[in-house]
Amino acid sequence: MEQEMNQSYEKNFKETHTLVDNTEEAGAKRFSVIPHWKPVELRPDYSPVSSTKETLRRYLALERKINMTKNKKLKQGYEASIRKNIASGMLVKYGRFEDLKETFMNAYPIEGQEEKFVALAPSHLVVQDKDSHPIRLTVDYTTLNNFFSKASNMLNSIESKVLEMRAHKFVIGMDISKQYHMIMSQHAHSQCILHRDHPNQPLDVYLHCGLIMGHISSSSLAGLCMIQTGRNFDDLLQKARNQTIDHKEVYAPLSYALKEGILKPSTLPTNFSLEKLIRNSLYADNLIICKDSPSELGKDCLLYTSDAADDTPCVD
Repeated sequence: MEQEMNQSYEKNFKETHTLVDNTEEAGAKRFSVIPHWKPVELRPDYSPVSSTKETLRRYLALERKINMTKNKKLKQGYEASIRKNIASGMLVKYGRFEDLKETFMNAYPIEGQEEKFVALAPSHLVVQDKDSHPIRLTVDYTTLNNFFSKASNMLNSIESKVLEMRAHKFVIGMDISKQYHMIMSQHAHSQCILHRDHPNQPLDVYLHCGLIMGHISSSSLAGLCMIQTGRNFDDLLQKARNQTIDHKEVYAPLSYALKEGILKPSTLPTNFSLEKLIRNSLYADNLIICKDSPSELGKDCLLYTSDAADDTPCVD
């Protein structure tokens, strides 16, 4: 049954995912996906009243902590995180809590109408050792995760990665938060949070429009998006080989790479497939190494190499 469900989720992804404009970068795109809802018979009992009240209680406790703390960096980090998420399109204002309270308290997920389900989730802060953003705003999706499935986890286990590092193998390295910011949810109404700039102001509800790190479906969806990215690249590469690609319609850094020689079709093996490379890296022991972010395409990233001993490809 689990295998059938996973196949159903992958099929649903292929049929429903779309590409939407990236508000942070002209010409770039983001994925828009539907989370993996469990079949209705596997969904647990749910009390929207209790869930809404608990979210409100936890937000008010967080607000008091932020405003009473002597650590100014905590408050500044929280405010900066909110501003950053609003600017990037991750958070979008939905309305006043008082106007929406009854809606939240009477909302249940209905089969076939999951996109209409509205729910609040508590938010909290995570202190991290990063100079650029030492405070990260996260969403606690523990209760609502009961409606969703993690599906197939394409990433290798932490234990296997530790063993590979001890064996001096290459391992994949990436900033997963940046990847999640490239994937939007089509069911953002089910992952709302509370916020207001000052305790004297009315409470506002914001839609969290991106993948949530605590969402049980996020890892699977991120893996599916990586594979689809490889498939899209392969399509572009084939068009480039056939000289039918319109460089003006391609994301600028990738267009530059295809035109100027870094990714000239002639420099890649005729059987090269980025989709296959990504699938191998996610499911098997073959690994991808990326030095730069996708925005650095056109400089010195994504060079195809192969180990003559076992013909295992990698990206460096």
